[in-house]
Amino acid sequence: MATVTDEDTPNGPTPKKLPLVQPIGARSGGDGLATDSRMVNMCAERTAEGMAAVKRSGTAFFTRPPAPAGATAQGQFLLQDILWSILSDVAYSSQGGSPIAIAGNTMPNTPYEVLSDSPNNTTLLKNAVGLWVVVGSGITATITKVTDLDYPALTVPGVALLDGTYYVMDSSGNIYGSDLEDPTSWNALNFIAGDAAYGKGRGVIRHLNYIVGMFEFGCQLFYDAENPAPGSPLLPVGNAAWTTGCAGGLSLVEMADTTVWVTKNKQYGRQVLALSGLALQVISTPAIERVLNYYNLEDFTAYALKTGGHNFYVLTLPSYNTNGLTLVFDLTTGHWTQWTSTTAGVEGKFTPIGYAGALNGDFFQDPATGDTIVMSPTTYSDITGPITCRIVTPCYDWGTLNQKRFAALFLHADTVASTISVHYTDDDYQSFSALRAVYLGSVRKMLQRCGRSRRRGWELLHTDATSLKLYAMQLDMTAGEA
Repeated sequence: MATVTDEDTPNGPTPKKLPLVQPIGARSGGDGLATDSRMVNMCAERTAEGMAAVKRSGTAFFTRPPAPAGATAQGQFLLQDILWSILSDVAYSSQGGSPIAIAGNTMPNTPYEVLSDSPNNTTLLKNAVGLWVVVGSGITATITKVTDLDYPALTVPGVALLDGTYYVMDSSGNIYGSDLEDPTSWNALNFIAGDAAYGKGRGVIRHLNYIVGMFEFGCQLFYDAENPAPGSPLLPVGNAAWTTGCAGGLSLVEMADTTVWVTKNKQYGRQVLALSGLALQVISTPAIERVLNYYNLEDFTAYALKTGGHNFYVLTLPSYNTNGLTLVFDLTTGHWTQWTSTTAGVEGKFTPIGYAGALNGDFFQDPATGDTIVMSPTTYSDITGPITCRIVTPCYDWGTLNQKRFAALFLHADTVASTISVHYTDDDYQSFSALRAVYLGSVRKMLQRCGRSRRRGWELLHTDATSLKLYAMQLDMTAGEA
């Protein structure tokens, strides 16, 4: 930490440049990230001037499926790269055609898991009590429930395809395989059990050319050993098993050849891990882990999203402190941020569901209306309202608790016809000063006469429907007497 000395200030204020790409520094897991540094609805981006904080992509209306009013949004899928939406157990193509009922669902109006276009004209829909096979084209399709009695009656999250065989898992940790290239046909002998020491099954996913079994207290990889039918083709990979388990199967995501999930093991404490190749890497920070360990539920939801040149792991804690919390990890830069949605003036978790990345865009469902919405880096607001961008800095004292006088504050930012509001805290985030506006359309984006303090942190707020890119904040500061 830099120390302010007398040598810094013989001839007036000394410029101090502060970074605006800030990590989540929550000192408490339960205060809604209200203390310490963070970025909200921003992401970090490398530039010639160093790291910049950039506004996340916004969302806009794309299409409205012809579902009855009040229908429940249950997700989306792709079939031959054509987008379909599911509302109240009926599938609607974005290209028109007749709606198709999903028959035989004993858990109606609950979300579906999806394995899209595997292969290109076959999509699987799944929940805990059923599996459905969708075959067809953009506007015509058949949806068939798997009725084979050898298909497990109750499964954990996940469905994976490897070398023509589809795999699911039950809560006992057994991984079941379909007949070759036929997800409607299953054999009672086509299963393999995970290591009994790892406990209950939590999820199954494909990673590279392996099937990953996730358990409560462990993780195990299996490969296609081409064992003859009717047994399972799989065998365990001898050097690819870990005593790191899974805290919630719906946190399990494959993204860019990397598998990411929220972990647990026999020692208390949750983390977020990435499996890259055959190596595990902790990607959560102590602050993120404090939040995860405060949240004692296991109903995490997650998906992978690539937008604006970034690969994001989007993790939502839906019941956190009433309004939920969404934490986002950027695989491109290694930074954690928070994303929110503002609905009817209330800021809460990032609400879009049912992510489906098609060739022509990143699509979601609006959970309130079932509308299909599209995300774009050139859209600067959300379908639910403005995007509230927020940057909170740590509290700085520059190595001394002597008074500092702040003659001026300058923002290093792209020039746009927009306003950003700035205020500060001198009492460790307990209260903030009145907001002051900085016009980003001017050459010198500045505030003068910013008072004095012994230890100060700043918050920057932006809600305009414009782009936003911030590089740094510069302070003209003079150290005073004790």
